[in-house]
Amino acid sequence: MKNIKRSCRKLYWKIYHFFRPCHSDIRKAIPREWMDIADLIIDVNFAAILSFKKEADESWVDWDSTENHRKFKNWLDSTVHWIERGRPACEAQRDMLYPPYPLPPEMKDKSYDELYGALNKVEELIAQTDTSILKQMVEYRDYFWT
Repeated sequence: MKNIKRSCRKLYWKIYHFFRPCHSDIRKAIPREWMDIADLIIDVNFAAILSFKKEADESWVDWDSTENHRKFKNWLDSTVHWIERGRPACEAQRDMLYPPYPLPPEMKDKSYDELYGALNKVEELIAQTDTSILKQMVEYRDYFWT
């Protein structure tokens, strides 16, 4: 009898979590089609940060209790600002910097650095900032609880 109850309870929770999965925000970051692992690492970890930010804002944790908690909260706020506003703005700027195709005659004599220099700088800024955030996320991993 005990095993039947346990089996029914397990079945109930499997069905429940099928329709209401845990960490649904993070699961939404994983696409249903193929994606490069390097991009997936960024998307999933950024989704985890955004999900935690939502949870942290609703929690009763006193983020001003210690200096380390304040540093983490400031990092979390600035990281969410980068994810939601800074990164999309840089990506939009990057998309505007691509030279037109086909190249007009006056641009055909330009070197690669002249055509793509500003674009490469913006891509490098995005890559460096993303890498820095991911490294800091590992350093702050003990604070990701409420």
